Amino acid sequence: MTMEKRGGSLSHGSNSSLHNLVDGEADTLEYRIKTVDKDSKSKVVSLWHDISLVHIDPVSELATPYLNFVCEIPKFSRKKYEIATDEEGNPIKQDSKKGQLREFKKGDIFFNYGCFPRTWEDPTFIHHD
Repeated sequence: MTMEKRGGSLSHGSNSSLHNLVDGEADTLEYRIKTVDKDSKSKVVSLWHDISLVHIDPVSELATPYLNFVCEIPKFSRKKYEIATDEEGNPIKQDSKKGQLREFKKGDIFFNYGCFPRTWEDPTFIHHD
């Protein structure tokens, strides 16, 4: 991997410049975890589009050999959170089906679940569910 400087990119290469805000009441369909720029506290950051895939060292601003990961469901929890790809700013919300919040039925998961930023699903793929 070539180590390159970020060069003033609008993307965030590490979590050192990010701050999470909670919007809405927990355990409701309206609950969201939004991410904003730490300096402005108001500029919304999309966890899906504005975070770089490659981790950038916040001190040197050089790319590292590591990848960024957005944790949607922390290990030892059971609520099924996901990035809201259809909402402005792509906040994290609890998944729902038929108006009901979803949880893992067999108990807590034993690993962190999430996504790598700037990777997308194939829009032509249709799931049977």
